[in-house]
Amino acid sequence: MEWQVLNSTYALKHRWIKVRRDECLLPNGVIIDDYFWLETPDNTLIVALTAQQEVVLTRQYKHAARAILLEFPGGVVDEGEQPFHGAQRELREETGYGGGQWQCLGKFYANPTKSSAQTHLYLAQDVQMLGATQWDVTECIEVVCQPWRALSPMDFGMTGSALALALVQQQLAKATEA
Repeated sequence: MEWQVLNSTYALKHRWIKVRRDECLLPNGVIIDDYFWLETPDNTLIVALTAQQEVVLTRQYKHAARAILLEFPGGVVDEGEQPFHGAQRELREETGYGGGQWQCLGKFYANPTKSSAQTHLYLAQDVQMLGATQWDVTECIEVVCQPWRALSPMDFGMTGSALALALVQQQLAKATEA
């Protein structure tokens, strides 16, 4: 079932993204000589809840989507950084929130056909405001806190945050049943 990589070269190599061109032999004998895919760093997504059961969200412009999106905080895991530490750093940098009790809910591929990146999903409960944000040069973020129970997947459109919300709602429902 796996593809055999016969040759692999970089079509583009940049610090934020690498585009690979693979020549692959498929199990059915077909050779694909131009399979392009993205070699990108893993990223994090954090569902952060305050003691008042408000969820901490970000609203910001996303250039590739050409839209202002409401999302859970998150970002790239830096080279050599553990995903958990990347998640804590991203929450603090983007929102000013931190602390609390953290739980890893797993990881998933957002686009396994065209990207090697995995998204590491965390639930952080009882977070609190720790200080000022520390945005990257490309970030201009509105931090939005709203009641957890009022949140719907429709608030996020078709983004990874909608999937994350469903996973966290399922996890919290299991915890209250136990």
